[in-house]
Amino acid sequence: MARFRDALPNGVRTLYTFGVEVEFIINFKIADFITAINTGSFRHSAQWKLLRAVYEHIINEMQSNGFLVNTYLQNHNDSSYWTVKPATSIATEEFDMAKDEWGGCPVRLVAPVMTYRSPSFDLINNVLIFLNQQFVIVVNASCSLNVRVGNIAADKDEAAGSKDLQSLGFSLTTVENLLSFIWLFQLQLQEIHPPSRIS
Repeated sequence: MARFRDALPNGVRTLYTFGVEVEFIINFKIADFITAINTGSFRHSAQWKLLRAVYEHIINEMQSNGFLVNTYLQNHNDSSYWTVKPATSIATEEFDMAKDEWGGCPVRLVAPVMTYRSPSFDLINNVLIFLNQQFVIVVNASCSLNVRVGNIAADKDEAAGSKDLQSLGFSLTTVENLLSFIWLFQLQLQEIHPPSRIS
């Protein structure tokens, strides 16, 4: 990653923001979370409660190890924190809580808004290493990695040191060019994506 990281001039590296969304499946021992099905409201299914307990466990583990993470299913998320949420687009194997030892929990991990600098890449790397050490992680063809790109609102020098990076958005010309590119090369773009990602 280092060779790409240093390829852009300093002004460009701090002018744009980015964020990533990583999708994966965490395999978990059902017995470790089964007590969660007896808590909370009756309107949610036992499996929903079980998966919620897994998401909350992921968040607690990350927070306990110094990562800033939003609480589960919070209405307003802080964009400078990591967010753990369900990934409904991921296909997982069905499991029976009464019979199976293991279950699969589809996870979408959303990174905070970051600038294109080494500390940002190091943070992403540290989080992924930590999760891989703490959990049994599996990916399949329905999992994905998404990258979002933004444009910093503040002066680029101020924004680079700012914790709260707000986006100006892009000019109409930039958006028109992007949409034209997508429209012209739609078939080619679909070829590089698995069928589960084409809709």
